[in-house]
Amino acid sequence: MIDWIKAVVPVANSGDISAGFVSAVTADGEVEWSVRRRLAVEGSHSSKVQVRSLDPWHLEIDGNPSKFLQGHNVFGSNNLMALCGVFFREVASRLGLPLSPEEFSAIDGGGYSLKRVDIAESFRLPSQEDVATWLRSATSSIRGKHQATSAYHGETIYLGQHSRRISLKAYNKYRELQKKGRLAKEFPFRQALMEHAKPLLRLEVTVRRLELKRRGLLLGSDWQSESIATDLLWERIGTIKMNQKMRLKMDEIDELPPRLRAVYKLWTQGEDLRSTYPKATYYRYRGELLREVGIDISVPKPQKAEVIPLIRYLTAEYVPEVPAWARGTSAAFDPEDWSPCVSATS
Repeated sequence: MIDWIKAVVPVANSGDISAGFVSAVTADGEVEWSVRRRLAVEGSHSSKVQVRSLDPWHLEIDGNPSKFLQGHNVFGSNNLMALCGVFFREVASRLGLPLSPEEFSAIDGGGYSLKRVDIAESFRLPSQEDVATWLRSATSSIRGKHQATSAYHGETIYLGQHSRRISLKAYNKYRELQKKGRLAKEFPFRQALMEHAKPLLRLEVTVRRLELKRRGLLLGSDWQSESIATDLLWERIGTIKMNQKMRLKMDEIDELPPRLRAVYKLWTQGEDLRSTYPKATYYRYRGELLREVGIDISVPKPQKAEVIPLIRYLTAEYVPEVPAWARGTSAAFDPEDWSPCVSATS
């Protein structure tokens, strides 16, 4: 699904849409520079996007189209042109900006430039606990061009987080929805949506302007097929590797007694367990871990393990479909079925 859009949209007479200005003023009172602050525009169920005029003919729109239109981003559409067509019209409507027939046509035809596109998909694991365990394991075993880093207490991992071109993150969708402000309390399908999100591992790629330009995807009209979004995401997933030899089945570690989980953690951190425990305790733990999970703590953890593509670890169920309870409701907005609610004016 398209999870974020930052675009410059041609809109005549966009005026001075902003939330004021940020300026630098010299000691003599001279304004050195001034930049418009973004104005928050509210969409469905308190979901907001940021908007500002770049000049009298161009509007910058920055936000999540799915959340703006349907109140959440657990599932949505990969049809960028159809989604942006509705998204930009609705933003203009809420700003009270009349659009001419030519501007309607330009928006529907992809006549706008893109600065950022986020693409996300979900994978269903057996349980919420499995999602958390997968992320903990992946933080230390993923290998790519950029080392994985973790945030939010292990609930999110990043690769290439600060890249100016493209980055990937994996996170716990259910935990994200639990955070304050992520999902409106008055959302009519809140309970069903939360239950749907519980076992979901979310993978999301952010493609920025430099990468969009390199791939010839700077304009909305360059996204003629939904497969462009899905191909970009899966291509990125395919470049990431995970250590094969060091990865155990998620439930194997969780089912160990607490004392053995602690020993295993110390071993993965490179500790010399012979000096950590008394001799008899050390050999008892070694024997138990060998029997339970086949790990020999007398052998140092390999620094360079065999690697396989991350995609082969995503043995969970791919979740591209809208759940049955949401079909035909406002929780499952379909941009292709949308009919304009804003009248074109000349």
